[in-house]
Amino acid sequence: MKIECGSLEYALARLAARPRADAALWRRIEVERDFAPLLELARAGALRPWLVGITAASGVHEVESALRRHWRERVAEVAGWMPAAWRPALLWCAWLPDLAPLQHLLHGGVAPAWMEGDADWRELARAQPAQRVALLGRGAAAALAAAPQDLVGAWTAEWRRRLPAGERRAQ
Repeated sequence: MKIECGSLEYALARLAARPRADAALWRRIEVERDFAPLLELARAGALRPWLVGITAASGVHEVESALRRHWRERVAEVAGWMPAAWRPALLWCAWLPDLAPLQHLLHGGVAPAWMEGDADWRELARAQPAQRVALLGRGAAAALAAAPQDLVGAWTAEWRRRLPAGERRAQ
């Protein structure tokens, strides 16, 4: 059997070939109490790609921003391995780490200071609370603006809409 690039088989083979952190590494990480040694342990193994741009001096918001960026990169990479019909649904997964901060902002929450320094969040954070849903509705995550009171439901509905036609199932 020939495995075609852009097939489910190809994507699964690429994912299976990826190095993964084993149980021994996770046990060593679990007992480490200081960030710098923990970071070095994790960097020495399969977690290295996730830690690019994170240093022992990084603050929690810098770490979260880097992890969101790496998540988006991995989602785009995996989507590129998939058949074209699957790509829109997979690319939509890039928004998952943003749901909690979006919920905070869309429910009128005060924008935390870290959002000012994050290019992905700056515009929405600076907007007046009453304008945030409209602003979100003009961007790449417009589907989330349709139901700001239920972002998980709105995300799920949009994900289902993006699935290949033969894969859509009603819940």
